[in-house]
Amino acid sequence: IEPKALNDTITRDLGAGNEKDLSNVTQIKFDIRSSRTGTYLQFGWGESAYTDHLSSITINSANIWETKTIDISGFSNSEKDALRYLGFKVTNADSNFTGYIDNIYTPNQAPTAPTSLLCEGTTNPTNVTDLTPEFSAIYNDPDTGDIANKYRVEVNTASNFTGTVMWDSGADGTAMADCTQGNRCQDISYAGTALSLNGATVVALARMRY
Repeated sequence: IEPKALNDTITRDLGAGNEKDLSNVTQIKFDIRSSRTGTYLQFGWGESAYTDHLSSITINSANIWETKTIDISGFSNSEKDALRYLGFKVTNADSNFTGYIDNIYTPNQAPTAPTSLLCEGTTNPTNVTDLTPEFSAIYNDPDTGDIANKYRVEVNTASNFTGTVMWDSGADGTAMADCTQGNRCQDISYAGTALSLNGATVVALARMRY
């Protein structure tokens, strides 16, 4: 950026068909470096023009790369599910400056809780006779296209998971086949305390995460 006057802009049109779906995304980040400190720039983004949503940018240190975060959590998905335009605007040109912008991106978001947990293909099954029952669930992630490649399964005798630990596959996660968000992942076989068919009733609760 080498502005010559107030309201000088640098803009980017992603083009029809190349819009970015930022549904459920809460932040836009970018790296910026400028020879001048202060608040004299705005960052904008939108579906119809970069001026749809403008945020002021403050440069804290001259000639040092800084990462800026724009909070977009307050906008509905319908306002950000087809982002096409990005831009920067000079709002104070009292002093000349040279600036650089790089790496406009949205940070990766953590997966949300899996849904539709099944054991032996059933919700809350009873009279299970398989001594190594299989568990599965649907992997949910706000970032479209993300994959899960590790799982953790816990099986406990108490619903608050403070009872007897029947199985904990490990907090660091256990490798599994890639599973894309929104899909049911592979069956995971129970591998905890040995079960038996000796007539005793065992009530066990399971939870999992990817």
